[in-house]
Amino acid sequence: MLVAIFIPCRLSTRQIGSTPNTCLNFSMNTSSRLALGLMRPGRVDLETITNFSWNTAPQRRNGSSLPAAQERRGYLLRSMVGADRRRIANAMNTLPVTDVDQVMLGRTSEFFQQIVRHDPSSTYLEGLDRSGTVADVTVPVSSVTGWYDIFLADQLQDFTTLVDAGRQPRLTVGPWWHADPRGMGASITQVVEWASAVATGQEPPHQAPVRLYVMGAEEWRDFASWPPAGYEPRQLHLRADGTLAGTAGSAQPPSTFIYDPNDPTPSLGGAKLNPTGAGPVDNRKLEERPDVLTFTGTPLTDDLEVIGQVTADVWVRANRPSVDVFVRLCDDLVHVTTDGATRATVHLSPTAYRFKKGHRLRVQVSAGAFPRFARNLGGVEPAAHATTAHTTAFELFQDEAHASAVTIPAR
Repeated sequence: MLVAIFIPCRLSTRQIGSTPNTCLNFSMNTSSRLALGLMRPGRVDLETITNFSWNTAPQRRNGSSLPAAQERRGYLLRSMVGADRRRIANAMNTLPVTDVDQVMLGRTSEFFQQIVRHDPSSTYLEGLDRSGTVADVTVPVSSVTGWYDIFLADQLQDFTTLVDAGRQPRLTVGPWWHADPRGMGASITQVVEWASAVATGQEPPHQAPVRLYVMGAEEWRDFASWPPAGYEPRQLHLRADGTLAGTAGSAQPPSTFIYDPNDPTPSLGGAKLNPTGAGPVDNRKLEERPDVLTFTGTPLTDDLEVIGQVTADVWVRANRPSVDVFVRLCDDLVHVTTDGATRATVHLSPTAYRFKKGHRLRVQVSAGAFPRFARNLGGVEPAAHATTAHTTAFELFQDEAHASAVTIPAR
């Protein structure tokens, strides 16, 4: 669901910040970059764009308006019996990726083809990127999103851009995923309490500029800014013995595994367009796989609160010309061209989480997360057009000269 509501208001001499109260912007689970938020070089957000293409397919037929009633009834029936889930899952196994929409829909999806056939820097997609105009927005803005929403990072960036431009936006982030009913409820509350008051020139209920739900603590907290002040970067080094520590380990052989795109490392939970299976999920079965490296810290002696952007710098090498790197404390993936030991910087999802005393932090490293991201087949072909699968021998370095670590904003 993408929502950006501009509400016309009664003219008023009253000001919010420096802006006359003539209109306002309420944004929920959206991005100024639209589909570009799902695109990075060498990466295809397969699950999201496939589900979006399926969900919007009943709205168009052969480039015209709504499809025939018979086709609409067919979509509804497949959805009711769960056949759509099976159909989508089967289609996502298709190679090349450019044929997924044909297998799923029996025809081409213009949206799907635009995403998989163009690089995010392509001039073809220039009209989709409105991030350069966010700083020009002068009307009051209130944003609602969730820690597991597919547009979270973009929405936080839009909020930061407004603040840097001297605006006074509001931000609410809950423990929700895309189209989560709880997030919908919070959004309705924002419209009723905040938007209606601002639109009629009244004083809305007081709320801090930033309101975050801190997972683990299971509580709402108010802050003056995003990211909140007082959370200092702390490094968690990945050790060859499978532990996490504050310092890098001594010289040790790299940790290794084999990645097979014919049996890809699955994705579990996290940010998903389809709410089924979204959010926090038990990862123990995943960690039992031989193609997943896990690193576990010692039991915490005190609560540890992490709020902000989490990043990872990992040193990797592979016997194929390219490899994907997936790191999870939260979740993300980057595409790496390998030539010897290569440093890959991974921006994990922003988060707000309290790890309680006695708990342990764990980090996963793998070479994929399917079907959230399309498989890297290990060849030189572009990801969307590749058809030949190659197994990849993956190495992760953890010595002092190649200190692989995750950095968390903590206190």
